[in-house]
Amino acid sequence: MASLNYSQNLPNELIKNYRSRIGLTQSQFALEMGFTSRRMVQYWESGNSLPKPDNLRKLIATLFRLKAFSIGKELQESEALWQAVKFAAEDNYQKMVVFPNFDVAWFNALYQPPLPPTSKLKATEQTRAIHNLPIVKTGLIGRKVALDEVFKLLKTSRLVTLCGMGGIGKTRLALEVAWTILDQAQSSTEVWFIELATLQKPEQLVQMIAATLNLTEINGLSSEIVLLNYLQQRQLLLVLDNCEHLIESCARWVDYLLKHCPHLQILTTSREIFRLSNELTFTVLPLELPDPHPDLSLEKLAACEAVHLFIECAKVANPDFRLNQQNVKAIVSICRQLEGIPLSLELAAARMRVLTEQQIEQRLNDRFRLLTKGNRATMSRHQTLLALIDWSFDLLDEKEQLLLCRASVFAGGWKLDAFEQICNSGRIAKDEILDLLTNLVNKSLVITKEAGEEKRYNLLETLREYGKIKLPELDHPSEVQTRHLSYYLHLAESLESKFMGTEQGEALAILKNELDNFRVGLEWAIQQEEAELALRLATALHQLWALHGHFREGYFYLKRALSLSKAVEPRVRAKALLQLGRLAYRQGDYAEAWQQSHESVTILRNLDDKQGIHWPLFTMGVSATMQGNYLEGCQYLEESLVLSRAANDKLAIATCLCMRGITAALMGQFTELPIYIQESQDLTVEFGNKWSTLMALSLFGNVAMVQSNYTEVERSRQESLSRSHQTWVKWLYAYWLGLAGWLASHQGHFLEARAICQESLALRQEIEDKWGIAYTLNILGDMALIQGDYATAQNYGEKSLVVCQEIKAKWQMSWALNILGECAFAQEKYPEAWGYTQEGRALRQETGDIVGTALHLHSLGKIATAQQRYSEAQHYYEESLTLKQQHGMKRDIAISLCGLVHLFLIAENPKGQQITHTTSGLEQLARLYGTIPALLLTHRNTLPRLEKGYYESGLELIRLRLGDATFQVAFEEGRAMPFEKVIEDALMSFAQ
Repeated sequence: MASLNYSQNLPNELIKNYRSRIGLTQSQFALEMGFTSRRMVQYWESGNSLPKPDNLRKLIATLFRLKAFSIGKELQESEALWQAVKFAAEDNYQKMVVFPNFDVAWFNALYQPPLPPTSKLKATEQTRAIHNLPIVKTGLIGRKVALDEVFKLLKTSRLVTLCGMGGIGKTRLALEVAWTILDQAQSSTEVWFIELATLQKPEQLVQMIAATLNLTEINGLSSEIVLLNYLQQRQLLLVLDNCEHLIESCARWVDYLLKHCPHLQILTTSREIFRLSNELTFTVLPLELPDPHPDLSLEKLAACEAVHLFIECAKVANPDFRLNQQNVKAIVSICRQLEGIPLSLELAAARMRVLTEQQIEQRLNDRFRLLTKGNRATMSRHQTLLALIDWSFDLLDEKEQLLLCRASVFAGGWKLDAFEQICNSGRIAKDEILDLLTNLVNKSLVITKEAGEEKRYNLLETLREYGKIKLPELDHPSEVQTRHLSYYLHLAESLESKFMGTEQGEALAILKNELDNFRVGLEWAIQQEEAELALRLATALHQLWALHGHFREGYFYLKRALSLSKAVEPRVRAKALLQLGRLAYRQGDYAEAWQQSHESVTILRNLDDKQGIHWPLFTMGVSATMQGNYLEGCQYLEESLVLSRAANDKLAIATCLCMRGITAALMGQFTELPIYIQESQDLTVEFGNKWSTLMALSLFGNVAMVQSNYTEVERSRQESLSRSHQTWVKWLYAYWLGLAGWLASHQGHFLEARAICQESLALRQEIEDKWGIAYTLNILGDMALIQGDYATAQNYGEKSLVVCQEIKAKWQMSWALNILGECAFAQEKYPEAWGYTQEGRALRQETGDIVGTALHLHSLGKIATAQQRYSEAQHYYEESLTLKQQHGMKRDIAISLCGLVHLFLIAENPKGQQITHTTSGLEQLARLYGTIPALLLTHRNTLPRLEKGYYESGLELIRLRLGDATFQVAFEEGRAMPFEKVIEDALMSFAQ
């Protein structure tokens, strides 16, 4: 360290040079001396004033403590500085004022090695306490993981800071740590708790610590020296609570004490970290929250941290309080709305003296009025939620306050780029934002979390509400909201093209992460009656609405925006109508889907816009198809396909081909399917659109199911489930769960099938997919039928029928009617069964559904058989068999054969004789039965219960009448022959 020149004895230069040696600014040095501002230091260094004797002693002591003097020359340089000030002071007052001489004894007391602690203590070792920890009245709720983490940090570092927003529970966690350490260490470690919340002057920090430890100034030594000497000799944990308003002073003293006291550990709580090199931090998070739709017992729910705390505090306010089925929903909502913040939960629970849980829940939209009247024994700023946040807000500088308020326009978090674009205006420049945001993070007001390669930032909802209240006082909210809307509209529109190819997964993930911000933008645009902006944003989000299952939400945003009175550019309106139609279709409202799409087509035809018209035509075709109007649907789909090819829109071409294939399958035109499927799959592979690939797989899997190709169904199912998981397509994942359940049931895995279908149904109900709800209910009903559980099957069928009638889904309705008909038949209510089945058959025939018609004809055959209308029954069975054979429905052919053989075994010919009295007739029946195992592909247990009974009883009867040998020969002949030939021969024989 270079020596200073004392020849001129200029005190202002000496003071400035000593400060420069230790690298502190005037403000920092002033704080080291205990001053609240730099003004005094500034006056001394400018030469405008001189330190008075008391301040000069404090100045020299501070320079000595900070090692500003040259090593070995501390006394010499201190005395020279004193003499320079003395000479200047006396010269200014022309020797009329005598400045005291330098006190060498005083300086030596600073410089001498630490004395034994007992010589400086007012109390003796025998009478000293080893802690001052306050008694905690209740056990710590939760925080087990947090406690473990803090103890790990304390083993690694001598300085640990518990940081977090106010009311989050930092003090309570610190006390639990302190008590645990005290209990484990017994008498070997002292633990002292220093509450700093009431301390306003930084210069009093050391005195407060010393006073808490019962240390006093003696022998002319200051509190700083006495405290340092004491701490150097002790194994001690110092807990400094609520440091944020004294952060600079605390940081310097903590750093100094740790450097000079080797056995000292310090645990601090603060809303802002110290940013010291040896500091380890632990962020205290809110308490664990309950699931928004809990499917737990009350006991398990009460163990959830936030619920547990609310219950304990509520019992204090109302000793009769109990968690029960009537209040559990409201309590879960309260805990979630208050985000698990302990102080908020305590203040809410205190209202249980005068309000019910439901009343508290309803009033939380004005939480700052509700959450008051806390415990009088607590600090005043912890007695209301508003006071708590005011305290943190007042510690911010002007720009930090403004930025925090601007951040309140975001919902669900934000990324840095969005923050810089939206908050960059007026008093805050773009290049300032990162540093200001960092300050807000360090002060526990903004939360960060990893989001891929970038961090994501967020405000707790309580802070967001506070910022929204404060924003009008500091800024123009409409300007910030407008920038927010503009940014997120641009983001949504820029992502639309990515859904055409391989980037759709990434694009959907971005939309999903920013959903809450899109909602804020939409609400603002609609509130301001910016119809075109609202429609553009709601339309740009159509992939999110559709693929992530937000059908109803997207539908209502579009409806509200379309109802605004402001004029809208026609193409914007046409595009919005198309998406409204699509969302109506997803919710099963096919009539509205057709109507909205038709209006979109009309606008585009008037504009002679041939580039975009194919999509609303496609939706019209799909809507007509789902209402059972297959021929009309085909016409629209064919027109859409032609226009899609003309526009070279590969996604539209692939989607049209896929839907055209579904229509063909519904009409039983299976021979046309390979053409549609192959071209659709080729296109989707070419441009990489995952949704179209999934739809093609779905179509292929359905056809394979009808044709009993279980190997192909399983392959399609596994691939589609895998792809659905990867792309978050809720409705398609739910669809494949349902199909997987159907497959499992047909393979006899009923427990697995039911579980899969129940999951599918729950997901369908979550996204309000009415068509899918009916579809899954029908699968569950079919499954119950196979098992012979007719009461359950009837329940599912009735529920499905209600949904089907609401959405006018004829195909699903006919399925539900068939289930109800089967249930009535099993209960021998034949007229009722006939009515259900005929109604279902009429719907199938109306829609051109050949496959479905075949199923209903089989049911009519059973009913006619039971009513002994044998000739009529044979006609229905044979007609059903013909249709099933035409479409390769092997399992269903086997089911019809069971019914037909049963009919022949009990029926009489026109002469009053049983057909099967003849040996040749019995042999024909044995051959028919021989074909059934092959048709079932070894899945015999998938026969419905009734047909399975027919099959087993018929086998025994035929075997008994023919004898084992003759029966076995005929049975094996049937097994070896093509089933078509066996059926043809049998029907011809019986016809004669």
